[in-house]
Amino acid sequence: MLFLYIIFMSLSCSSQMEIMKVELKTDNQSFSNENLSEYLLKAYKFFEDEKYDSVFTYCQKSIDFNPPNWKPYFLYGKTARKTGRYKLAADYYYRALSNCKSSRVDRAEIYFELGENENILGNLKTAKQHYLMVIQLDNGSELAKTAYKNILLLTTVE
Repeated sequence: MLFLYIIFMSLSCSSQMEIMKVELKTDNQSFSNENLSEYLLKAYKFFEDEKYDSVFTYCQKSIDFNPPNWKPYFLYGKTARKTGRYKLAADYYYRALSNCKSSRVDRAEIYFELGENENILGNLKTAKQHYLMVIQLDNGSELAKTAYKNILLLTTVE
């Protein structure tokens, strides 16, 4: 059996060096193991096509392949929210947040989705706190402006 060892720096929020072992086929076929980006690409494609069961499947494969990566948790959370599973969405957003350590912009996006989710659940105070984190992390961005507008809307509802 032929194996290819690939050493790469994770492009996620983690700055860890990772080694991936991939079995090579000798008959000029593709690799026998899909890599993380292929799992995520498939999951995002299924999300666009609204094939949510497949999104869950490929996000889970990506998580199993590389648990520290925050992106499959985030997409799993978005899919759960899209399908009305708000508590599950919150769980996966928090998992994404715990794995995303370095990028303020990415963390702001996760907090924004948490705010949207909490707003739907009727937890207005928690939603506001999440929106405030967006503004703190990514002040001046379009996302922060939307978070600010959402805070103003929530304040008029209370």
